[in-house]
Amino acid sequence: MKNINRTVKTVAVGTLLSLAAVASAQQPPEVQIETLVAAEGTTAGTTLRVAVRAYLAPGFHVNSNKPLEDFLIPTALILSPPDGIAVAEITYPEAGLLEQQGAEIPLAVFEERFAIGVLLTLANDLPVGTYTVPGTLRYQACDETMCYMPTTAAFEWNLQIWPEVTASGAQDSDVLDGIMFGGENAVVPDSGSAVFDVPAWDTPSVFETDDVVTMLHDFEILGTTGG
Repeated sequence: MKNINRTVKTVAVGTLLSLAAVASAQQPPEVQIETLVAAEGTTAGTTLRVAVRAYLAPGFHVNSNKPLEDFLIPTALILSPPDGIAVAEITYPEAGLLEQQGAEIPLAVFEERFAIGVLLTLANDLPVGTYTVPGTLRYQACDETMCYMPTTAAFEWNLQIWPEVTASGAQDSDVLDGIMFGGENAVVPDSGSAVFDVPAWDTPSVFETDDVVTMLHDFEILGTTGG
């Protein structure tokens, strides 16, 4: 009986490793990121609206920032502003619900094109100059048949801080005006920093668990979402 169990586990481990290799080899097209800023320049002591707009390949979607199942990987915007610039709010778009054949719970997703807004507060004593605010978008892309390995896309905003109020026409207002800042999809940090709780993607190694059947079951769920 032990030999049978060992054989089953060996086959299961081999299958899991093969599936993982296929998933890692078949990467979806990269998400294209566009950075948007509400104004060409602003002054210290103000709040500035910025955003990133993501473009997915046709037929792809990503999980929302609040998936309806714990095992799904949420989309997360992670920012590292310089001293004197703080993240006051990150506003995600409203998720769409994608029905899965044979599943009771739909997927909460962002599809093909979506924008995430950010409110940046500028310190009163922020010196005049150009500042870079880097960030990454973490996401897991899925198509009609499977979900791919989570990945990240890097981007940055370049901000101009001016010595005094200068006439500056609004930029990207069509996108920024459509973002519901302060709404139910806004994430506000506990302080003025950019520290947000981003769930980690922790998957045990097949060599660290004997419950290979459970791992295979979990992999099938992630690999065949049905949309």
